[in-house]
Amino acid sequence: MVNLRHKIAIGSGFFALFFVGHGIGALAIPYYQMILGVDPFYLGIILTLPILISALLSPRIGLNIMRLGQAGISNRLGILAFGWGAALSFGLLWTVPVAWSLNAKLIYLLVVSVVFSLCATYLTIYIRSIAYNLADSAQNATHVMGFTSIFEKLGSIIYFWLFPMAQLSLFADIHMGMQWVGWLTSIGLIGGLATVAAILSDDLLLKPCHAKQTEPQKINTPQLSPSLHKRLIILLILLFIQCGLIGFCISFDFYILVYFVDNGDIGQGAFWKGVLSSAYAILGLISIPIVIHCVKRFGKLACLRAIYVISIVGGASKWFIYAPGNQNWLVLDALLGVWIWTAVSAVIPALLADICIEHKAKTQQKIEAFIASRQHFILQVSAVFAFLVSGLTLNSIGFDAANGIEQSTDALWLMRVILAAGSVIFSAIPLYFLVQLKKA
Repeated sequence: MVNLRHKIAIGSGFFALFFVGHGIGALAIPYYQMILGVDPFYLGIILTLPILISALLSPRIGLNIMRLGQAGISNRLGILAFGWGAALSFGLLWTVPVAWSLNAKLIYLLVVSVVFSLCATYLTIYIRSIAYNLADSAQNATHVMGFTSIFEKLGSIIYFWLFPMAQLSLFADIHMGMQWVGWLTSIGLIGGLATVAAILSDDLLLKPCHAKQTEPQKINTPQLSPSLHKRLIILLILLFIQCGLIGFCISFDFYILVYFVDNGDIGQGAFWKGVLSSAYAILGLISIPIVIHCVKRFGKLACLRAIYVISIVGGASKWFIYAPGNQNWLVLDALLGVWIWTAVSAVIPALLADICIEHKAKTQQKIEAFIASRQHFILQVSAVFAFLVSGLTLNSIGFDAANGIEQSTDALWLMRVILAAGSVIFSAIPLYFLVQLKKA
């Protein structure tokens, strides 16, 4: 069982990771695109290039963390250093001088985002590795990942209210509001929580696999058995489908809420997006014990199959929910859509933890950082794909933020098709991979 000290450590760590992973998305699109008027395609490139760089480097970073652990470098030191590196660079993202030219703002955003993404990658792999290390059995894996999901859902309650908070009248203007909200998030929710995780986490990754080991072994990329390798690939594919393909589809919900449902009112659209995100978070918290119970009774794969069927229904319902006058039905969208995100944060990581457990039992080799780095790679690539392709799509269908309410009817219709039909199609495809996963 996981003791209270470790629970607080991984809880704080995953709470910080949520804002590391979602803070920029919650603030950059409305601020840089809708307030500063940056073209969505260029903004997509600027924000996804650092993520792509960190994604490509994440396998190497995972090996570096394993080597640092073998060399006796404290995990606490790594979490502190990269946690505050991520926090400070996050705060700097929102202090770009308004008077600068557009090109100067884009260069500033790119440089700071690269620093942030690299620090965030190290921090993420450190924290996820500790969680995988605590999952020392198949049953315990589900409980550990379910516990970490709680803090991700709590973060969801807060994160999309960040931009509405920056618009409050107590600030002189939106730019001052962004600086206050950005720095409070960076210091309190990223740097502060990373510090708690660092102080309370024992150096779990430094514990040797066997007590008789006296000479350090060279750390190379672990060689998984064919069965474990196939399972890993399938699980990573499932993550890409959900976070990349479906992530692309649902990236249009904010635009639809603003320009179709709320007739171009950014403030009102942001409010209803906040309601939607909060509903997802609250229902997500409720879903965690239910999913854990179902996994315990029916197994991880059976639970995933049922969740994907619910997601198909939820995808089809988006066409009717995201329509003028139906804002109150957004809660139904959350009710149908929340289960798959709980699976992404709890069930699929538990299956990844199972790979760590089985590999360690066979080889006495600990591969938590390796698995965490692969997971992070896919999540980052998925974010790059969703962000960049959504920007390309917005440009190709004729969307222009400068037109305000005067968006073309065809553009809004295509957004709705992508949101609804895309969610249905990409929720059905994983059912095939679950069959293959069962055979592996």
